[in-house]
Amino acid sequence: AETSGLMAHHHLVIGSRHELYLDSFFIATRCGFFFTTMMLMVYMTSSLAREVGNREGLIRDTVSRLQLANEELRGQEKVRTQFVRAVSHDLKEPLASIQSTLRVVLDGYTGEVNPKAMNMIERADKSAAKLIGMIRDMLDLGRMRNGWLGNRSTWPVGDLMRSVDEKLRARAEEKQQSLTFAARPPDLKINASLDALEQVLLNLVSNGLKYAPEKTPVRVWLGRKDGTFVMRVEDEGIGISDADQKKLFGEFFRGTDARRVTRDGTGLGLSIVKSIVDQHGGVIDVTSPYQDCSGGTRVEVTIPWNEVKPS
Repeated sequence: AETSGLMAHHHLVIGSRHELYLDSFFIATRCGFFFTTMMLMVYMTSSLAREVGNREGLIRDTVSRLQLANEELRGQEKVRTQFVRAVSHDLKEPLASIQSTLRVVLDGYTGEVNPKAMNMIERADKSAAKLIGMIRDMLDLGRMRNGWLGNRSTWPVGDLMRSVDEKLRARAEEKQQSLTFAARPPDLKINASLDALEQVLLNLVSNGLKYAPEKTPVRVWLGRKDGTFVMRVEDEGIGISDADQKKLFGEFFRGTDARRVTRDGTGLGLSIVKSIVDQHGGVIDVTSPYQDCSGGTRVEVTIPWNEVKPS
């Protein structure tokens, strides 16, 4: 319009020639640059849109495949769990029967047994007890995975401490270990499955006694802390290496140092503990070594108070 004289020209760019607006070549060049730039922008935008669409399609396909694979894994896990449960249940009864028969002989009800035979029977009895313990742990783990937590009720934590103390006091006395319990506040009550939380505490305290030396303390503390319910077990035992801590709650895992101390153990106890704690929305924190001990382990289970507060 300025070139044809239909509009007045106002020169705004300082340093450029005033008559450029009359130069057809200059105007054609600028229009060409503008058109080319616009075409490039359209091309790049459409290319990017196609690429984004392709990537979205690939992501959708990947997500779909992952979902199918996850469903397949869940199905396989369910079949495996059912198989293990069925086999474990079928094995438990005959093993218990074998152990009962061995105990009858060991207790002298079948008459006198020569020392060599008695030694072999005692070894068979210990092996049967280990197998029964492993089967019990496998059944417990299967139940926990299926959401079993037992019946909830309101009870004082003192009941939990007394029950664990009664079951493990003799084991502590065998090694002259000091097993102490404390609760804060002393009259604290919670609403939860006593059986499930007892299983957690039994496992933790049992490990503390097993892997701590003779004449050392094992301390248990239960109480409220910052809006949570806490169960803490401390020992002055062999400790747990950083490498083993990363795999500590895996099924059938036993730490290197733990295997050196004793061959007994299924490696399922802490898996059961984690399953129970997870279902309560809680976390497990392991510190080893802790404080000024060269070894020692502190295991702290923290459960949101809303999960266990009395109604």
